[in-house]
Amino acid sequence: MIDSEDFYNKVDEITNRFEIKTYKFRPYYSGSNIDFFEKNIFSNEEDILNQSYDMKTIYGNMKLNRNFYGKLFIDNFGKISISPNSESFGTISDLDLFIRKLSTSNTMWFKTRNGIEPCKSCLYADLCQPISDYELYMKKNDLCNIASKQSGMN
Repeated sequence: MIDSEDFYNKVDEITNRFEIKTYKFRPYYSGSNIDFFEKNIFSNEEDILNQSYDMKTIYGNMKLNRNFYGKLFIDNFGKISISPNSESFGTISDLDLFIRKLSTSNTMWFKTRNGIEPCKSCLYADLCQPISDYELYMKKNDLCNIASKQSGMN
């Protein structure tokens, strides 16, 4: 779990020194490291335009959220949600009912950027990564500053 560039550099040095080949860095939002996220996690126009896209990915981004689709989170008390950072919508005793409801209603499984502010008016809404748990936790719908730049151009 990486929450700063200093910590990233230390971990990177250790993995290189001990020739550790298999590891995974995961950004950690502590509530006070927004600068780290803005610099290293947030997308910008260059990031988006330098990726290659196929129609399947773009269409998928328009219809469902790949980060949440098909996933359920069940906490220690049996409460069901899509992620630890989303609201509970029932308990484990109601699981069958909720799975049927999830697949037909407007839930996090189907929450896309083109349905939320400020992304729905952004040119790149269908090209960006799906809404993530970071955004739910941070209570920020976009991990970029593109939409605010576009609205400033009007």
